[in-house]
Amino acid sequence: IDWKFGRVPVPDVSGNLQLAAYALGAMQLTGATRCVAHVFQPRIKAHTCHEFTRPDAIARNIRRVIDRATSGPLVLEAGEQCRYCKAKAVCPAFKAQTDALAVMRDSTKALTTPETLATYYAKAQIVKRFCTQVEDAMKAYLDEHGECAGYAYQEVAGRREVSDICGLCFAVSDIITRGEFLECCTASTAQVESLYVDKVCAAASAKGEKLTKKDAKERFEAGAAAFISRAKPTRIVVFKEVAQ
Repeated sequence: IDWKFGRVPVPDVSGNLQLAAYALGAMQLTGATRCVAHVFQPRIKAHTCHEFTRPDAIARNIRRVIDRATSGPLVLEAGEQCRYCKAKAVCPAFKAQTDALAVMRDSTKALTTPETLATYYAKAQIVKRFCTQVEDAMKAYLDEHGECAGYAYQEVAGRREVSDICGLCFAVSDIITRGEFLECCTASTAQVESLYVDKVCAAASAKGEKLTKKDAKERFEAGAAAFISRAKPTRIVVFKEVAQ
């Protein structure tokens, strides 16, 4: 079983060389001739599985991959694997892909067809992470040198925060009632829950009682359910196989 905690869908197990290699290793270790491999992605509620029954064929396929990678001239091809590669900044194949996306930015008509839109969306996700790496590299350079080919930091005012809620409540109490003031405030559910759990567990421990954090959280949820609501669910774009 391979747990994947990212939000990017991974290839179905039946066509996933990584899982095939894991299954081969398990079969070689145990002497078995079959292995069921699973991939679970809980964040996007995805699960695929496949039973591998041909260890010799998997081994030959892996050897072919190694031979292709180690013999003859190196051929670079941009693709899904670029998402995790640290050499994107110096890779000509990746540069060609980003250049193609740059050309597309002024051609919005081409993005109206589903096939083209899907193709460039997938490429854009790979480039997005690279853009983050470029921004981090720029900030690191500016931290050290102060300027980079005309780019420099510009300081902007920080966001205002209330450092003393009780003090502020007292300061405006001649105009704003306590109830009105509380309506302006928000509380972190996670922080309140954590504080509640810690204090309840400490109190139980002082009495010589055993109370798990799970039980304390359930007690919190039961008592606070009427006062806590969940925000609207968010939507993320995921790839789903289209039924033929």
